[in-house]
Amino acid sequence: MRTARAAVGSALPSALVAVAVTVAMAVASSGCRDRGQDRPAARAGDRPGATEERALERGRRMLDRAAACEASAAAGGAPDLTACSEACELNHSNSCARAADARRAAGDADAAAALYRRSCDGGSGLGCEGAGDLPRARLHYRVHCEQGHAPSCAGLARLHALGLGGPADPAAAATFRRRACALGDADSCRAAPP
Repeated sequence: MRTARAAVGSALPSALVAVAVTVAMAVASSGCRDRGQDRPAARAGDRPGATEERALERGRRMLDRAAACEASAAAGGAPDLTACSEACELNHSNSCARAADARRAAGDADAAAALYRRSCDGGSGLGCEGAGDLPRARLHYRVHCEQGHAPSCAGLARLHALGLGGPADPAAAATFRRRACALGDADSCRAAPP
């Protein structure tokens, strides 16, 4: 527990430290690994480097499908269910959330709920928000915001502004909104205080 608490550090408000520690301990105790550690198994007769090449190709395919998914979502309509589902099957957690959005829009609430849970479990703030797990949404949004993901900063600003998943914090909301704007989120730039 001390290691998990040290990893979270003082970057998170104390109310979220307990959530972060709980998530870290659950992942550690379940034997889960970062999905990025999963590598295709070597096949009989493989030449040297073939396994790595397959892993790279799988990664490229995931990023290509995820980009198509995000582009369709950014266009304002329902996300492209095919692209989002393909990226989700390749373990892109935000794409699972976008596929859930499309399923929900089509009236399939059960499939949407399962996809939101999968997305949240994969580390997506979008997925946790869709699943109604707002403390975890704050946590995942925070991690990705700190990594420079503008939509995560915008989501974190919204949750802080509305007091969802923790106490309302207008100052934090303004900070995250400015960060989202600096990272290129146009809606945050329009909403950001001077």
